[in-house]
Amino acid sequence: MSKTQDRWIEQDGQTIRYRVIASGNAAKDHAKDQAKDPSRGRVLILPGFTEFIEKHEITASRLNAMGLDCLVIDWPGQGLSGRLSPKYPHVAHCRDFSDHLKALQVAAGEAGFLDGSMPLFLFGHSMGGHLALRVSRILSCPIAGAVLSAPMMMPPVLPPGLIRGASGMLCRLGLAGYPVRGRHGKPRDDQFYALNPLTRSPEGYRVQVDWWNRNPALKTTGPSFGWVNAAYTSCLATTGNAKWLAGVQCPVQVHLADHEVIVSRLHAYRMTARLPRAEIHHYPSARHELLLELPDVVELLWQRVGEFINTQLEED
Repeated sequence: MSKTQDRWIEQDGQTIRYRVIASGNAAKDHAKDQAKDPSRGRVLILPGFTEFIEKHEITASRLNAMGLDCLVIDWPGQGLSGRLSPKYPHVAHCRDFSDHLKALQVAAGEAGFLDGSMPLFLFGHSMGGHLALRVSRILSCPIAGAVLSAPMMMPPVLPPGLIRGASGMLCRLGLAGYPVRGRHGKPRDDQFYALNPLTRSPEGYRVQVDWWNRNPALKTTGPSFGWVNAAYTSCLATTGNAKWLAGVQCPVQVHLADHEVIVSRLHAYRMTARLPRAEIHHYPSARHELLLELPDVVELLWQRVGEFINTQLEED
């Protein structure tokens, strides 16, 4: 397996990009009997809303150092995967989150990540955290554990039932692919400012911006009404539903930012506590982008992730 390899699949007439990032020799010292295949396991990395593969190269490198092979996907309508709103191609559009799950299953199956030959982990940020919990309940192979960074248990605007109803009506009126106005109060996308809702780290803030500058095709600017309806519909049925969460049987490590405004902080606190096998960590003063926060937050988070993964591998 090569160190890094982009691959493509077709789904419902749309092109989906994913990347396999193998651990190489990073784990060769973990066990003498791993000389032929040094990998200790595999991870499906599930990006957040408007994110793309390149933004998670840092995440993959951390997991590679633990001896884990990684697969990262550009969700339908994001990154370099096919855009789903012909009139507004820069809007992150979605018909139903089941399309995301289908794309991930096809990509992971094609890459051999679902053959059960090695422990499989899930690593999801924000929207990817929501999707990781859904994935954990539908894959045929066992899940060794899931790591959730600032998971979207519910989008931020409440009450969710009202938002789902209103967005559904707009979709029925033919506006599903149209952009939702509003930018979380951000004056600009490409310049760090002290009160931004994402991260306190100027360096962390620039990671995504630098990739946009290198390749503008990676950028999506915000949600469509269709995405909003899909998100609320999915969350109300799953991560916002205590009975549904009780069916998540794999060990889950949750990382929550105490200064959270990008997803519903209320639901993040309440609903992750309903997970049967959850280990929950809070980060005072941290913002939504925990993986790109100040160095003390980032290092503590990865220390905890490493301990969690090692524990699950020892018990496997």
